[in-house]
Amino acid sequence: MVDFSGIFKTWAAVLTKPVESLKAEAANGKGMKEGAIGYAIAGLIAALLIVVVGLAFGSSMGAAGLAVAGVGAVFMAVFVFVMILAGTFIEAGLIHLSAKLLGGKGEFGKFYYLTSTFLAPLFMANMVLSFVPCIGMLASIALFFYSVYLFVISIRELYGLDDMKAFIAWLLPVVVIAAIMVLAMVGIAMLGFFPSMSSDSRQAESSAYWMGARPFQIRASSQISGAGQLALRVQNTDPRALTITGVSVRSSERTGNYGTPTTINGGETATLAVPVIGSPCRPGDKYSYQITFSYDDPAGVSGQKQYGTKELMGVCS
Repeated sequence: MVDFSGIFKTWAAVLTKPVESLKAEAANGKGMKEGAIGYAIAGLIAALLIVVVGLAFGSSMGAAGLAVAGVGAVFMAVFVFVMILAGTFIEAGLIHLSAKLLGGKGEFGKFYYLTSTFLAPLFMANMVLSFVPCIGMLASIALFFYSVYLFVISIRELYGLDDMKAFIAWLLPVVVIAAIMVLAMVGIAMLGFFPSMSSDSRQAESSAYWMGARPFQIRASSQISGAGQLALRVQNTDPRALTITGVSVRSSERTGNYGTPTTINGGETATLAVPVIGSPCRPGDKYSYQITFSYDDPAGVSGQKQYGTKELMGVCS
């Protein structure tokens, strides 16, 4: 059975008397299991807080708003819970490797537990303070620097390193992760120097977006060279039958509108031929359209809109 009172007392002792408390915790027999329990408690409390705040926010927007906010809050809560467990495990692992490279003698399971005695309560405190205007940002910065201090103490006590090496053991993973992020951003920027790679990447993003759009997905599109129409294979992902009353397509070279009411049952697809005007589409030309659907639902709500946040891209055949 989990000793919650003992865990909370340990957290309080580490945060208020870090040097003696972390030294004592480093000498006991606790390890991976106890660390995972501590992080799980923090994750559950954080997840519960997210759900409560989400429901409170949604309640001000009626039943529909409450339902949407509730679903979103649950998904976010699960995401935060998983990220706490996975993120802290990876972070502790990287720092452990760094400390070993510097000659440290400690064990990973013990270090994982030590980090949980201060990161778990600090994370919960940060979650609560983040909802306080102005103060929340300042508190987050203060808690971050305090966590670095606690990291240095725990590394020093467990791995037998001096303060400077303990700080370097914490810093090395941060530098490596930052370098990886910089290289990734440089790689993305370099795509701009290779038009074909950049275009292929944007077309893949466009396809992925429209294959996951709601309520209408565009499963395929085509425009024959010389023909003044864009063919869209549209699927209704809503369980209800929806009536498309209009489709607007816009680009810098062409525009088009589809105005024939078309009802698509839930889960089914239909092909819409949208007439377009403007410069001719030649074989191999790439098209890019901003798409907007207008539709009615069976509940009698008319004039609803689905705005595409990414352009639909393809190649004229």
